[in-house]
Amino acid sequence: MAGHEGLVSVLVAWNGWRGAEVRLAALHDLHWYQPAGAPSSLLHAYIDCSDIVVGCIAHECDPASAPHRLRVCMLKSRTVARIYGQLAARAAERAPADTTLPRRAELQQSLFEPFASRSHHL
Repeated sequence: MAGHEGLVSVLVAWNGWRGAEVRLAALHDLHWYQPAGAPSSLLHAYIDCSDIVVGCIAHECDPASAPHRLRVCMLKSRTVARIYGQLAARAAERAPADTTLPRRAELQQSLFEPFASRSHHL
């Protein structure tokens, strides 16, 4: 959990160990997203790299093009319950951005459907 009052712990990867802390107001476009390998959808948001208060999120930070928009995730286990509830409610209010894209398994299945109905004899 974030060690400083008013800060939220964020990770660039759901299974990563390096994280940072940002102010609650720095989280934009909250949404649910299931990264590859994650057991379920996780709470994600975007931050500017200049919004990081504590810690570091590795990225290519060219000062000429900074600040950079980074997608981060907030894990329930690392976030104060009240704050996580507020963030989850904000994400639920917004249309799920990533669910409009087909999942990898759905794409693979749709690619093989035309061949499933054919019987091939070798």
